[in-house]
Amino acid sequence: MAGLVIEPPTSTSELSAIAPYEGVDFHAGLRRLLEHPAVPGFARRCFPALEFSAVRDRVRTLRDVDDFQAQFISSAVQELAGKSSSGWTLGGLERTSPHRRYLFISNHRDILCDPAIFCTLLHLNGRRTVKICLGDNLLSQPLITDLVKVNKGVTVKRTGSRRELFRASQVLSTYIHREISEGVDSIWIAQREGRAKDGRDRTQTAILKMLALGGRGSLVDALEALTIVPLAVSYEYDPCDALKARELHFTRTRGHYQKAPGEDFSSMGLGLTGFKGGIHFEIGRELDGAVWERARALPSRAEQADAIADAIDRQIHANYRRWPSNYIACDLSSGRDDWRTHYTDAKRDEFVGRLAAQLDALGLQGEARDSVRHLILESYAAPAAPDFGSDS
Repeated sequence: MAGLVIEPPTSTSELSAIAPYEGVDFHAGLRRLLEHPAVPGFARRCFPALEFSAVRDRVRTLRDVDDFQAQFISSAVQELAGKSSSGWTLGGLERTSPHRRYLFISNHRDILCDPAIFCTLLHLNGRRTVKICLGDNLLSQPLITDLVKVNKGVTVKRTGSRRELFRASQVLSTYIHREISEGVDSIWIAQREGRAKDGRDRTQTAILKMLALGGRGSLVDALEALTIVPLAVSYEYDPCDALKARELHFTRTRGHYQKAPGEDFSSMGLGLTGFKGGIHFEIGRELDGAVWERARALPSRAEQADAIADAIDRQIHANYRRWPSNYIACDLSSGRDDWRTHYTDAKRDEFVGRLAAQLDALGLQGEARDSVRHLILESYAAPAAPDFGSDS
């Protein structure tokens, strides 16, 4: 078979390179964080009642990541998210067992906030937190890398040659299969690379094909072994909505959008601290035998992946909580009052005022401003539309 390249088995060193910090690496990462000049200010925001010296002394007594998350991260997320939201809730926990490990495939609005709040909600409900898959494009600074990897962050390689990326996908998939099969930790992964800037959440089949690489048997067999559970996350307001709409506008009108240096870092900060209104997470049901049998009956891997993605999407769309902002955007887009019973005058005024402020902050004028306004409304209206999640 000329041209066939047999990749070597995934090595321990390859798996360790993408894994969260553990043991001596975990404690070394904590020491580096304590020594970073930005950390005292961040600690004051998260723990306003504590002197940094007290925080530092407590961190030095930690045993492992579970200790760190229980004593510090849960409180920090509650402090930050509490001030930037009007409340957050979790539904569907009873659909999972604390004794099993799952792959949570989630839509997402903010790549740091979504898993951070989900982990905190799990912790507050007496469950183990999950390991979190994050693209290495977000690990732009040593501070962020250390903060992510001391918090169960799993590195997803996003740059390199086609062969390098394929190998990285094999390694990541092998790591995820090992974690689930050995009962170590559940895993959180976004349903697509990058956020759905138009508000339409669709699972990329490329993600599913990647997840199958490290399993055994057919694509369906490999994915079934991962105990996949769809997770729906919905925000009343997205702090980065205007930035996403601007990027989408320029991509459509110019064919590309070039991010400024540090833009991803600024977006992460805005996502953490910007006002989100209400936040809800709804855990779906584990994909069952009927899903896998339907997929197995299809003739090609592509059709099988499409069917599994569709099963995930149906749950995410059904479990998505619609907020007043979604219905207000529908009516503002259409110029009618079809959804008037779903919101108050006060909520409409709040939405309109916030939208104007977001557009003013971008400094766009004329056609560009109108286009971005339309895209923001479209993104909020999408979850309330009958074809939510479709490609149309």
